[in-house]
Amino acid sequence: EFGPIIPGNYTAQIDLDGDGFPEISADYVFLAEFDAAMVFPSPVPETSDLTFRLLEEGQNVPDLNVTLRLKNGTGEPVTAMFDNVSGDYLVELVQGTWIMNHTLTEELQVWEQIEIGEEDMDADYEFHVSHLVMGSVYYEENLSIEFPEPDEGKILDYVVVEFHWGDFSTIAETNGSGDFSVVLPEGAVVDATVQLPGTTLNMVNGTRFTVTSDGLLVGSEVVDHLSMIAMPGYVVQGLVNVNREANPYHSAYGGWEPVTITADNLDTDVRWRGQAMLDGQFQMVLPGGNWTFGLDADWLNPVTSDLEVDGKNDTINLIVHPANSTVTIEFFLDHSADNNASNGTYVTYPFSVVNYLDSTQTVYEVLANGSEWVSEGIAELMLEPGSYRIDVETSDPVAGDLFGTRIMTGTTQFDIGLNGNSVDRSIG
Repeated sequence: EFGPIIPGNYTAQIDLDGDGFPEISADYVFLAEFDAAMVFPSPVPETSDLTFRLLEEGQNVPDLNVTLRLKNGTGEPVTAMFDNVSGDYLVELVQGTWIMNHTLTEELQVWEQIEIGEEDMDADYEFHVSHLVMGSVYYEENLSIEFPEPDEGKILDYVVVEFHWGDFSTIAETNGSGDFSVVLPEGAVVDATVQLPGTTLNMVNGTRFTVTSDGLLVGSEVVDHLSMIAMPGYVVQGLVNVNREANPYHSAYGGWEPVTITADNLDTDVRWRGQAMLDGQFQMVLPGGNWTFGLDADWLNPVTSDLEVDGKNDTINLIVHPANSTVTIEFFLDHSADNNASNGTYVTYPFSVVNYLDSTQTVYEVLANGSEWVSEGIAELMLEPGSYRIDVETSDPVAGDLFGTRIMTGTTQFDIGLNGNSVDRSIG
């Protein structure tokens, strides 16, 4: 508790390891006429230090404004600090997969995917040769034209072009003339896509090219300007589900991350991508044909699904099978009402696990002689991701129960996340 405090704008930070990089930073505004009760973010995230150098032909490149972002799209970008004394870049990052990208010139770029774990890291990253890619986006509404040509009267202005290669991606937006430019590394095999849903007509184009020193290799032809002609396509509506249909993959699950949907067609080398929203729904615009849909999220054990896209019933369900979690529940007579099993008496008693959001739905039932009891008063069971509550009927000594009681201590509600972490509950 702090106070009194001078009114104004404040930044509160926690730096547990004292390295100058706060694990938590939050901004607050305090007004003179009001007392304020603020809640500081918790828990403190687990972070690791990354020390790195940026090299051009082996020589250190100092004092750049370098940012890193989580690959899964969550959180805010983090800017590294340059140390003039050591010549190192310093940054503190939460555990996960990070993308570092910096364009030094139109001819030099760095793209790195960095795995941040429990240990601090020290690394060198080299700038690599890159090239300025320039192109234009047109449209042709006549789908019967097999080889359409660019028409300056049919440009698509202010539309997003996505570029994907390897583990990386970036975007560019066309200007008022339908032109775009982007710097990409030499040697990258790039899928460039335009997905433009419309009220009356959906336009789509996908082009694969390789960035070379001579230009862009599209098929067997080298060009210096990429012309993308969007043709009519179809909107595909989809839903990512957990274990079964009508069970959406949504952001309320612990460990939830944004996921990328992939779409592949034997008639083209281009892989198309879309993003699932917070509620698991996604939308893509694709050319007609037979498509195989999947997820770029192996940790969720996704299952691919096929769909003929023809504008008639273009909906699809994708199923993921995340790891189940082990739930350990101990039951005991809580003589001291302190929820401490060590000074209580373990008891085995039948119970059920119900859906926390719908208590009429029993998810799992454990009998008094069930195989889930690993010892007196301790049961172990496996549950899929969800929100649950432990339910125990009040015992009745008149009916022959050895003890007459009900749940008095302990938290009966618990959540199972997507990462397979174990859950423990003590019920007194």
